[in-house]
Amino acid sequence: MHVVRHQLLDAARHLAGAKVLAARLYGVGPVTALAMTCWLGGAGRFSSSRKAVRFAGLDVTVWSPDRKGPPGRLSRQGPPVLRRAVFEAGKTHARAPAPDHRYYATVKDRQGGKRAALSEARKILRQACHILAELGDDALSAATLIGLYGQVTSLPDRRKAYGSSPLVKFLHSQRHCQDTLAVTGGCR
Repeated sequence: MHVVRHQLLDAARHLAGAKVLAARLYGVGPVTALAMTCWLGGAGRFSSSRKAVRFAGLDVTVWSPDRKGPPGRLSRQGPPVLRRAVFEAGKTHARAPAPDHRYYATVKDRQGGKRAALSEARKILRQACHILAELGDDALSAATLIGLYGQVTSLPDRRKAYGSSPLVKFLHSQRHCQDTLAVTGGCR
């Protein structure tokens, strides 16, 4: 487990999108940023941030005659790893120094802590989608230097940074991440 954690942290350090997300979003660490970059990154992946929230399974269901469950539940579609990581990032807004703590506290008083964290997770996911859209395909490139405010200043070829490590093989085995990496030519 220790080896996998270090491989994930190493990959997050070298992926431009993950570094930018970790630098610009409160509560998003390197592993969460890596998950968001792998599943949400790439130019044109989602036409709107609302579709990214739906992809992650954080949207609320509505009533439909062909559904058996009640409305108002999470759809839980998409990758569970991404959903859990973003939810944990949303829970960090319970801390007083968080930028959206006032909103979190208001929702928590009305609906409870879980709903407040889900609301913050949706906001984080929307912001991440916009940041990754700004980066375009450069989000999936290797970054050697991240400047002030998480802006990428140098982007060499990603294949030199990764080679054919076990982490890259693992990411290629994941269907959603494989589609995202294929946009830029991917690691061979």
